[in-house]
Amino acid sequence: MQALSSLSIFPLSSLARHKYYDTPGKQLLLNFIQNFLGVEIIGFQSRFGYGSDLILFRAPNGSTLAVDCNLMLLSREQALLIVQAKLQTNAAAF
Repeated sequence: MQALSSLSIFPLSSLARHKYYDTPGKQLLLNFIQNFLGVEIIGFQSRFGYGSDLILFRAPNGSTLAVDCNLMLLSREQALLIVQAKLQTNAAAF
C-alpha cells in the first residue's frame, strides 16, 4: 500500500487504514503528531465535553497509553518529557 501523504517519505500509518483516517490531509496530521510526540498514534478518544480529547498511543510493551490533546499546545521538549514520563511509568508497572 502506498503512503497517502503527498510526501512519499511518510509511511502509511496503521491508523490510516481505518476509513476515518484515509485522506491525505488526515494522514499528514497523524504524521505530524507522531513525529512531534515520537510515538505511534493509534487513535483519538473523546471525553464528550468533560475535558480535552485524548491522543492514544502504543507503548513498547503493547499497552495503550493516552495524553491530552492539549499536549500539542506545549513546546515539543515539554510534550516529549510528558510522553517519556508516561512510558517510564508504564514500563515500571510491567
